[in-house]
Amino acid sequence: MFQLLQADFRRLAALRGREGLAFALQTVLFDNGFQAVFGYRVASALKRLGLPLLPAIVWRWTIFCTGVDVNPRARFGRGLVISHGVGLVVGADVTVGENCLLHHQVTLGAPTVGRISENPRLGHDVTVGAGAVVLGGIEVGDRAVIGAAALVIGDVPAGALALAPAARLRDAPPETERDRDVRDGAGTTGRGNSPTPPTPPTPATPATPATPPTPKQERGPG
Repeated sequence: MFQLLQADFRRLAALRGREGLAFALQTVLFDNGFQAVFGYRVASALKRLGLPLLPAIVWRWTIFCTGVDVNPRARFGRGLVISHGVGLVVGADVTVGENCLLHHQVTLGAPTVGRISENPRLGHDVTVGAGAVVLGGIEVGDRAVIGAAALVIGDVPAGALALAPAARLRDAPPETERDRDVRDGAGTTGRGNSPTPPTPPTPATPATPATPPTPKQERGPG
């Protein structure tokens, strides 16, 4: 386990172009990607030892601390690097070679709950971009690159690029008078560009009717 972690750290340092004690401390204390790799390596080692409860505890604690869910039954070669990693999910029995680079929001696993035995197999030096999804019992060859947001459900040859469709540019609709008012800040409240509601008129206060004078009673003689 420690040899794998050393290889993982060396690979991260090479990608970042950093080295030294300060970088090591910063990585261990604040890099959630490396912390996720550390938690996975520990849970996987405990799983191989046949311990019944500790792997699950370390696994769940890693998810809680880093937002990265890598099943201890997944198999990664040396040199694993997780960049950022929040939202990353790797299912059981996924097999990955050496020097794999995974970005955040990546999913590697079975296509459905009913087909949990079908997991992808990735070769060496594979890079998987942010938000990519690799599903099913497929093969991804060495040095392949899975682009951001790509959905991969078929084999990828060695050295190939699997890219998602790029965003299409369209002309903006013509600007209306209300759009100009919102843009210029006129007639808005400053909360979500909502128009300022009109102030209702203040109702007139009804006049108070005059009180008639009380007639004066005259007293009779003695």
